[in-house]
Amino acid sequence: WGLRSTRAAWLFLELWSEKSTWASAWDQSALAETILEVVGAEMRKLSGGTYGYDSQCLPYLFPISNGLVPYRMYCDCWQAVLGDLSGPFGQRRSQIVGFVNPERLDVNYVPSDLFNGHGGDLSNMRLLPRAGQPALDPLVVHWAGSSGEQRLQSMSLYMARRFNISAAARSCPRRPPLSRGVSGTEQASF
Repeated sequence: WGLRSTRAAWLFLELWSEKSTWASAWDQSALAETILEVVGAEMRKLSGGTYGYDSQCLPYLFPISNGLVPYRMYCDCWQAVLGDLSGPFGQRRSQIVGFVNPERLDVNYVPSDLFNGHGGDLSNMRLLPRAGQPALDPLVVHWAGSSGEQRLQSMSLYMARRFNISAAARSCPRRPPLSRGVSGTEQASF
């Protein structure tokens, strides 16, 4: 995601930063709540105060009587409220927040959230083709939910199978050497 250097962007960052210090919040939930606040404020202004976000999802970010945070309930609330404010999934509209449809470009693909019981198998995570289904092609794979050893093994295998990159190299490929141009300026030779 990205922000332009505007007053709205700086306010967005300030709101997000404030929430990240809450005891029960982390950057993902702080970001989600900030999106609702900003889009809600925009819709309140555009509707002349008729509707906006009234923090109805906020209680789900804090522990309930058993000490657990009902984050799934928060996510369900977030989707419903965001849909009411800015339109249905895949068609959301805002003049302040630009939404990326994850079916077109997934910028935070978390296989463990989508495919429980994948057993570390890349095909079960839909990162490699399986049973006549093409592999998904996310921009970024977020390996959360895997143990350290499983994570490293899955990442290494994914890089090798999808991109023919070996973790054995332990370094990035060298850049092409620079050569001197006619005018003495450096140019990359490819």
